[in-house]
Amino acid sequence: MEISLTLNPAVLSNPDADLRYTIPEMIEKLSNREIIDDGYDYDDQENMVIYLSSETLSESKAIELIQAVCRELHLENEAIKIEFNV
Repeated sequence: MEISLTLNPAVLSNPDADLRYTIPEMIEKLSNREIIDDGYDYDDQENMVIYLSSETLSESKAIELIQAVCRELHLENEAIKIEFNV
């Protein structure tokens, strides 16, 4: 399963470019590497898109782990869009 996290810097209270490293590292650690970093890019609207992948977790478990990391980092829910490609 491929996962993309789209972060809208206009909505983030602290739009730090280092999130492209921090978020995947924290998710990998929390998931015991069941979700792994698969790179990042920027879309046409200059939103940061973080790519992750998992071979074993369900979508609901992946969402739970991603949301836990976002809460820990105090990221606003409306600033992040989670999408799956199975």
